[in-house]
Amino acid sequence: MIESLSAEASSREALRRLTVKSLALRPRLAYTFLLFASVAVSGVTLSLLLGEPSLPWRTRIAFAVITAAGLAWSAFFAWVLLRRRVALGWHRVIAARMAVAVSALFTAGAVAVALFTPVHARALHALWAGVPLLAVACLQLIRARRRHDALLLRRQELTRVIDSEK
Repeated sequence: MIESLSAEASSREALRRLTVKSLALRPRLAYTFLLFASVAVSGVTLSLLLGEPSLPWRTRIAFAVITAAGLAWSAFFAWVLLRRRVALGWHRVIAARMAVAVSALFTAGAVAVALFTPVHARALHALWAGVPLLAVACLQLIRARRRHDALLLRRQELTRVIDSEK
């Protein structure tokens, strides 16, 4: 009888820790730093975009895309910080999806520059950087989804154990 009460208490405590735990100090500081960095990058590229009207159109498009990506990352970091709770790995899935999207956009831009402009050599260098970047982002997405699925499965198991003990 005492063992079942202790098992029930530990199961409930494990579920509470899994679902209520707040974001630890170290990740919170990292997300805060990344938020400031993404805002700074967005601010710098936006000021260059708006302050230099004589920039070539390709450069203006690149700065606009960099600004948009920086603002998207800023919104993501702010969301994680404001949420203040562990999202069972969901924040990593969202970050990996964003990384895939930004990497794919970078790679597509490098391909477009290589195909449609006379600056083939430099664009191919960007393409050689973009393909591995996209591959790493895709691997991170797969890893994040697996981790998220494992955490959801663990939460379901704990919920089932607690419900069966009632």
